[in-house]
Amino acid sequence: MIGERISELRKEMGLTQKELADMLSVSKYTISSYETDRTSPDDHNKILFAQIFDVSLDYLMGLVDEPMPYDRSGEVVQLPRQFDQMQVRQVYDYIGYLSYQSRRKRRRKSKRARV
Repeated sequence: MIGERISELRKEMGLTQKELADMLSVSKYTISSYETDRTSPDDHNKILFAQIFDVSLDYLMGLVDEPMPYDRSGEVVQLPRQFDQMQVRQVYDYIGYLSYQSRRKRRRKSKRARV
């Protein structure tokens, strides 16, 4: 499973096996070996893959089917992968609208508190 995910994510990023290998300081044959599940990356390289592809280790390992970002320290909105660019833009526009409404509401409360 991990090999399939590595291959899929590498291709989505437009990287060759050689380019990915250079990023990890391994040979392209090692990447090929990972992608065909002949060998499995060690834990250190799994973390590097997750960082490079910005996906959770759970996704990389095949434990979940929806990728979450590697770094989830901030607020994260998970969108379905099948959303096209227009749908993603609409979600972000709506989030912006809700943020605007929230700021307006806080300002109104603040004005009432001063009166």
